[in-house]
Amino acid sequence: MTQSAADTAVLDLFAALDRLDLPALGELLADDVSMVDEISRKWLRGKDAVLASLAPTFAAVQSIRSTLSDLYSSAIDGCTTVTCVLDQTYVIDGAATTITAPTTCVLRRTDIAWQIVVMHSVPLAEG
Repeated sequence: MTQSAADTAVLDLFAALDRLDLPALGELLADDVSMVDEISRKWLRGKDAVLASLAPTFAAVQSIRSTLSDLYSSAIDGCTTVTCVLDQTYVIDGAATTITAPTTCVLRRTDIAWQIVVMHSVPLAEG
C-alpha cells in the first residue's frame, strides 16, 4: 500500500517527538488541535496548550523511540483519519517505560500541509 501524505505527516510528528523537537512538532499541529496527553491523562486543546504542556515533559523525558505499524488512512469529508499502533519506549524521570498504544490522528489539509487536528492514543496494559 502506498504511503499517503497524511501518513507521512503522522510519521513526521512522531519523528519530531523522538527528537524532542518542539518547534517541528508545532509546525505539524493545527491551531485548534485536540490531543490526549498520556502522562497527565487529560485532553489538551489548542496548539498553545499542547506545546506548553509538552515543554516540561520534554525536559523530563529522554531516549524516546517510536515505531508505528498497521497504518491505515481513510479520507472523510476533507479530512483524513490515520489509525496505527504506536510502540514507544522512553525514559522519564529516570524510569524506563514501554507502551503499546492504538493511535488515531485526524488531519486537515491546509494551503501548505496536512496538519493534525485530533490525536488520541490508548496505551494498553501489558497482558
